[in-house]
Amino acid sequence: MWKCSSSLSPRFWIPTPSWVPPDLLLAPLSCLDRSPSSSLWLAAAKGCGIAKEVEIGRNLELHRGAQRWGLDAMVASNALISMYAKCGSVTDARVVFDGMRRRDVVSWTALILGYVESGQEEVALALFSRSRSRGEGGSGSSYPCVPDARLFVAALKACTSLITREEEDGAGINDCDRYRILETGNAIHHNAVASGHASNLFVQNSLLAVYAKCGSLASATRIFEAMAGHRDVVSWNSLMLGYVDSGEPRLALDLFARMTQRSVAISPDARTFLIAIKACAGLAAAEEGELLADGKLAKTKALESSMAIHSQARACSHTDMFLANALVTSYAKCGSLLDARAAFDKAVCHDVVSWNALILGCAENEEPAMALELQSRMEVPCKPNAPTFVAALKACSIMAANEDLEPRDAKKKQQRTRAATLERGRVLHSQIVSCRCEADVFVVSALVDMYAKCGSMGDARRVFEETSSRSRNVVTWNSIILGYADNGDASSALELLGRMGLEGECPAPNALTFAAALKAGCDGAAGLETVKAIHAHVSRSGMEDEIVQTSLVDSYGKCGSIGDCELVFGGLVPSRNSVTWNALLAGHSRVGAFRRTVELFHQMLEETVPVSSVTFVCLLTACSHAGLVDTGRRYFELMVSTFGVSPSLEHYHCLVDMLGRANRIKEAVDVVAAMPFKPTVVTWTTVLSACWKWRDVEQGRMAFEKLVRLDGRDDAACLLMAKLYGSKGMWEEQLKIQAFSCREIDSNAQYHG
Repeated sequence: MWKCSSSLSPRFWIPTPSWVPPDLLLAPLSCLDRSPSSSLWLAAAKGCGIAKEVEIGRNLELHRGAQRWGLDAMVASNALISMYAKCGSVTDARVVFDGMRRRDVVSWTALILGYVESGQEEVALALFSRSRSRGEGGSGSSYPCVPDARLFVAALKACTSLITREEEDGAGINDCDRYRILETGNAIHHNAVASGHASNLFVQNSLLAVYAKCGSLASATRIFEAMAGHRDVVSWNSLMLGYVDSGEPRLALDLFARMTQRSVAISPDARTFLIAIKACAGLAAAEEGELLADGKLAKTKALESSMAIHSQARACSHTDMFLANALVTSYAKCGSLLDARAAFDKAVCHDVVSWNALILGCAENEEPAMALELQSRMEVPCKPNAPTFVAALKACSIMAANEDLEPRDAKKKQQRTRAATLERGRVLHSQIVSCRCEADVFVVSALVDMYAKCGSMGDARRVFEETSSRSRNVVTWNSIILGYADNGDASSALELLGRMGLEGECPAPNALTFAAALKAGCDGAAGLETVKAIHAHVSRSGMEDEIVQTSLVDSYGKCGSIGDCELVFGGLVPSRNSVTWNALLAGHSRVGAFRRTVELFHQMLEETVPVSSVTFVCLLTACSHAGLVDTGRRYFELMVSTFGVSPSLEHYHCLVDMLGRANRIKEAVDVVAAMPFKPTVVTWTTVLSACWKWRDVEQGRMAFEKLVRLDGRDDAACLLMAKLYGSKGMWEEQLKIQAFSCREIDSNAQYHG
């Protein structure tokens, strides 16, 4: 502890707390007994607040300045309120406040700020209203306290803090609460105008932050433009952040460009760059992106913006951890893991947020193995938290789901990888329990999704049922319902949908819930009846959501109920998009309605609806079922030349199937040889099926040989080849195939028949 010095000024100066050691902050305490003075007492109270030394502060209260050194009682009480509030002991601050015979604006402001800092924003706003009421100006006063700019700043800070807290609690803030806070902010604004403080820079910045946080961008912009000539960097940052939070990243970047013009005498700070980089991440989320040669999706426009801002922020991008973390996130969202890793490596230090951003970026960019490797490496330098496990579990889910997309010739590999992924997921589960993160609602949802993607619905259901209802949100319910749908258990999925409406603390179904239920319903034996029952549930709940309506169009199409499919589609006139149109086209193409499929395609073009690869899958399938080979080939050529859609393996399979159905098997084989993809079991099975239909033994034998090389245990291939030989009366060859169990065929040997 520092000793008292005779050179101490009566107005003892307390330096900035960010670099001052506690001993220096509390130095005035040691001087009180030797050189008692009111200035030292006030300095000691301020030092206790900055150093968060509440116990020392309580001892200081016993030496009341008003009683021992002639301080004004209100001044001494205000100092104690401020001290307790800064120490986080708002209860002690309130006791001092309630014991005051008279109060001024400093008393109210200090207590209001104390409640804001302790997360009791509603109490803070109630106190502000009370400070403006008659009879609250002090003992015997019939008028409220005379406000100053700091009082309005404290009240507005309560509004922004309330929105931030509700956004971070996991459930987000609903429109009703946001509107209520906006109304409160409006009332404070009118009060500030009436009191003559609305032109104060700090009040204007606080109002700007409230309006921006509430999504009232028109009001925020109006205040911003009225501040011309005396804006500071906080003003620019507040409006930029409002644009980002309201889903307008382009406007935020336009404002950033305007700020960095030479005519504006404001230099951006680290927070400005942080908000601009977040805007780039928002742009990436909205950008469709383009497919690169390696199959990765790149958001080039957002990536260019990120790089441009990064180049301007070089001076602080490595030293400012928040900015470095935002750069990792933004580059990952843009699809550039190389730049994300470079930003991560160049950062001076890493925290859990840094690691989480990189792990999640790897998972979202189809690099789940890299994500899991990073999660393993992270455990040494940095303790994982709930978002870490969510990112790692997402990587497991992606790894398992990607295996489902592999062709059947990798079936054995799929099973091994799924088993390995499940084992890794169980290890993560045990780590989650040891870190006490198992009650986190996002972790629970990720666990359920991971187990479901790995095909272990028993584990998924166990996690779901063992979790308390408070740790289950609508995402958790959607994960388990979709898991059952994906694993072919429609009855369990629909049973859980029924439970959602019955359990007291259960969240109401949302659009994704009904979409998952519809996916399960249309796969069951009584598909159409189930879909109609879910449709009735949707109508009763008033869920006129685009996702639900599109799912209904798709489900009715899968059930073959084209009338219902068209009926739902007809009610979507204002909100039709390419996904909805493709769902309708798919329904018609499944039932072979070629003319209607083509009509809808041309109607899409007339209404300038963007066509996609799915659109042409529907067209080619319809042509295949209708036997219109030349028309189908023409659409295949137009897909590339006119619409710029690159054909996928699925398009080539449609073309091969179309030619095979028309007994143009040699052409089908030529297409297989010319396509830029490696043929799969599906490819050669399609050819072999056509050979069996048209009794083409020569081409059939060739297709069978290819299948044996790809998968020596394909029972379907053996059955088709045996039927082909039988159709031609080649009984000896048929017996030879039947004598061979496909499990005994050497996949590396060529079969000659």
